[in-house]
Amino acid sequence: MSALHQAVAATSLILQDNSDESDELASLIAEASAGPVALEYVPPADDGKFFAEARLAENSTAENRASRKKALRGQPRRIDPIVNDEDAGGDAPLQEDEPEERLLELDQPVEAAAPAPMPAAAPVINEAEESEKRRSILQRFSFDLHRDDEEEQPSGPELIVQRESLHDGDAEQYQKALEPIVTKSTLKRDDINQYFIAPPDNSGDQMRLEDVLIYTLSNSPRIGAARWRAEDARYAVRASRADMMPQVQLGGASGVEGTHLEGQPRVSILQRSEAYVRIRQRIFDFGRTSNSIKRAKSLQYARELEKRDTVEDTAVAAINAYLNLISAEQLVASSEENITAHEDIVSLVQKNFDAGNISEAELKRAMTRLDRARTNLIDLQNRRQRAIGDFRRITGLEPGPLVVPAMDLSQAYELKSENMDEFLQHNPAMQALLREMQSIRHQSRAVARESLPDIDLQVSTAYKENILGAESWASDARAMVTATWQAYDGGQSSAKRGQLNARENETRQLLLELRGELKQDAYNIISVLQTSQDKRDILREQVDASERVVELYKKQFEAGRRSLLDLLDAQSDLSVAREELIVTTFENTSASIGSLRIQNILLEYLIGEYDLPGALNR
Repeated sequence: MSALHQAVAATSLILQDNSDESDELASLIAEASAGPVALEYVPPADDGKFFAEARLAENSTAENRASRKKALRGQPRRIDPIVNDEDAGGDAPLQEDEPEERLLELDQPVEAAAPAPMPAAAPVINEAEESEKRRSILQRFSFDLHRDDEEEQPSGPELIVQRESLHDGDAEQYQKALEPIVTKSTLKRDDINQYFIAPPDNSGDQMRLEDVLIYTLSNSPRIGAARWRAEDARYAVRASRADMMPQVQLGGASGVEGTHLEGQPRVSILQRSEAYVRIRQRIFDFGRTSNSIKRAKSLQYARELEKRDTVEDTAVAAINAYLNLISAEQLVASSEENITAHEDIVSLVQKNFDAGNISEAELKRAMTRLDRARTNLIDLQNRRQRAIGDFRRITGLEPGPLVVPAMDLSQAYELKSENMDEFLQHNPAMQALLREMQSIRHQSRAVARESLPDIDLQVSTAYKENILGAESWASDARAMVTATWQAYDGGQSSAKRGQLNARENETRQLLLELRGELKQDAYNIISVLQTSQDKRDILREQVDASERVVELYKKQFEAGRRSLLDLLDAQSDLSVAREELIVTTFENTSASIGSLRIQNILLEYLIGEYDLPGALNR
């Protein structure tokens, strides 16, 4: 259906008719409706309204549309009025031999019936408003006048389409999208809330770093998931070893059996029963099972290394969140001190202004610096809120007053660019990828041996009653060495080896990518450690000097020997130096923790520094 037909079929126009514009609208609609959708014009009723409704002809075809279009080129565009339903005997469906009765006949020029007379007491209508309303309605149809002449329209029963609003929500897809989802649990008493544990609320208690680490490492979902992945791999090793163990199978059956043996006049119906015991022991399979066991072991080692890497990553994240929150608190405190100092300066300036010693411009300058300090405090408070959110997300704890940890991080400076590669070789994440590559190689070797035979020892015994009606009971026992192999598997083994080779190459590329990332992290850590230590010492001296300068300038300003700008600049320098010292201290501590992780001694350091063994072994 073209855009015109969609618009006409979806819209029934209702508007006030107080002029001849209704006839013009009807002509425009008739011009646009040379197709299976025919518009019928209803003359104005007593209430001054008219309707334009779209009806879909039952047997509309391309030939009918072509004839109507041809007729339109040479005939005036007129529309017959709709026949009154009462005169026509109701809305009876169209018959096949009368496909276009009560529809617009566009191939014959016809005269439109005169509109019904308007009532004498017509309401007063704003002509400009009504004209604007009609233009907006005609504008809706303007995009529909470009019709697809070649588009076929399906024939069907008569369709009367009423107006649908753009936002009425009647579309089927819209209704389906908002339908309530009905699901059921396949396990009784399986509530999602049972998996969640409310963290303790320690927001009012003083918190130490060791307490945060113990709780985080004991309750981190990431560590828990890594732990159970390692447990899964451990059981996979036991499952792969089962192929080399004896396999014992017990069986029994009982039922009715009908037999007809040669020489017997009729069918025998007997109660048949049997029981058996079968034992199979793998003797030799050319290394397929041993490679499967090695594959499972390599995966187990990889999962254990991944667990250690997850523990280290979680510990680093918790420490950084702890230190970041401390630095955010210190920055807010420093900014509040800066505001207090600016308020004192403004108070001092106000007194001098009242005494006539300074100008209004200098007073406004002091007020501007105070406003800038307050704006900086708002930014730092937002930063503190983000730090609180990160702390809550990583540790699962509500932060309370944090104690600044005393940490001996001198060993962090042992990381050098010369010994970096040696440390990276033992990185848990890289070792985990290496174990995965080994696992893939063992699996590929096992697949390559699938075409070789399996040599087994099979021992079985069976007891049977009423077998074929020949004997009342029978028993047998046997012991055999069997050899079975897959002669042809349709190329499955070859495809598996190609797949495993692709996986190995993918893992190798991931290993190279990880090594590059770790090397870049190590270089960044070395750079921060080299610069932050010296920078921190310089900033400490700068803070001490700036504090003395501010005190001196304040006294000189009161004595009239120092300008206001000098005092404000000195206070600004002090605030900037304090903030830089806080940020640099945090960067140095964070880089030191990262250095210990690169050296693969972070957990050992934490275990020696804090009481963490119980948490790590859970």
